[in-house]
Amino acid sequence: MGEFTPITTQEDFDAAISKRLARQESAIRGEYAESMKELEALRKAAEGHAEQIAALTGERDAAALGLSKVQIAHKYGIDIEDASRLQGSTAEELEADAKAWSERQRSRRTPAPAGSNDGGDNKNKSAKANALAALRELRSK
Repeated sequence: MGEFTPITTQEDFDAAISKRLARQESAIRGEYAESMKELEALRKAAEGHAEQIAALTGERDAAALGLSKVQIAHKYGIDIEDASRLQGSTAEELEADAKAWSERQRSRRTPAPAGSNDGGDNKNKSAKANALAALRELRSK
């Protein structure tokens, strides 16, 4: 083995540890580069998740609005098939529209004719049933 020589100057010290410092610096730079790659991959995954969350949130909101429309339509006696026609984005707006629509529909309904040809049975039938009965009566003549 070689004999120990003490380091007495800064230049001697720098020469003695320069290789070790270079190895450490190289290792740290490599770890940093790997960490940056991992960070970028995580950012891309987070963006994908954010898009998926936005899409699912939109679907959830649309379903909730549809459910609200059906519930409010039922409350105001509007056919379920017509519930999608309600306008508004909040329950209050939907209720106001449903109330107005329900009132318009009631005012548009006309009472059945007072006299009927078959003894008054048609009072409880719908307009469609009345039309069918009249058609049958015409065919039988």
